[in-house]
Amino acid sequence: MTFDDIAGNSVLINRLKHTVSTGSVSHAYIFTGGNTDYRRNFARAFALQILCDRGGCGNCRICRLVSSENHPDVLTVEPEKGHRLLDEQIESMQVFLMSRPVEGDAHICIIDRADTMTERAQNRILKTLEEPSGNTVIILLADNTESFLQTVLSRCVLCRLEGSDMVPSDEAAQMAQKLEDMMYTGEAFFRLKAFADEISKDKDTAVQVLDSLQIMYRDMLLSGSRRYSPEKVIENVDTVEETKKRIGRNVKISSALKYMILKIGG
Repeated sequence: MTFDDIAGNSVLINRLKHTVSTGSVSHAYIFTGGNTDYRRNFARAFALQILCDRGGCGNCRICRLVSSENHPDVLTVEPEKGHRLLDEQIESMQVFLMSRPVEGDAHICIIDRADTMTERAQNRILKTLEEPSGNTVIILLADNTESFLQTVLSRCVLCRLEGSDMVPSDEAAQMAQKLEDMMYTGEAFFRLKAFADEISKDKDTAVQVLDSLQIMYRDMLLSGSRRYSPEKVIENVDTVEETKKRIGRNVKISSALKYMILKIGG
């Protein structure tokens, strides 16, 4: 996936393309906003732009290697144990960066859900951010920046992705509709709790369900639906947004959803 395939954020994309073409790429970036898949695709498109001699053409061998996550000089780090990025994972990344690039003259590390790094892991990566080895670009992907140490933030270029323009899956939309119907009709809390637990099994699914709920409520507001008063619809939109932020702050997904259910279903 190249930048030409990315919906939205055209101003930021053009700015990043310019930094590559002028040789002024920074050694560290934080991409925050959008959903998880959008951030990953955005980061890979940026990696293509950096590594491809044709400016991220999407067709050459380098682009195919990056897109298939098989490029030897591009490392993706993501949470493993307990859904937190641990100190030893950052240490392994640092070992990778000490090796010589295989395909060119640059290493790129994409750290997914970087906002789950433990404080110890953040302190470890700080040395790399202060003294990057060789031609290194580190891309941190995060729901938000609230959990980052200020010392880490100050050494990265912060790029906020304004909306992903990605449509939630049909499955997520159906789950959102079922959840809304259950809340509206006053379904027994133990059934709502069980459904919330089901949604909570996958973070991306949960976020897409919340996105779908927000779309539903906004449609209600525009269509003048009588299911809720306009004031209640606006309150529901705000509640869903707060739930997404709570999940972004690493509140347990099921707990965040139950908070939302109680506030909307009351």
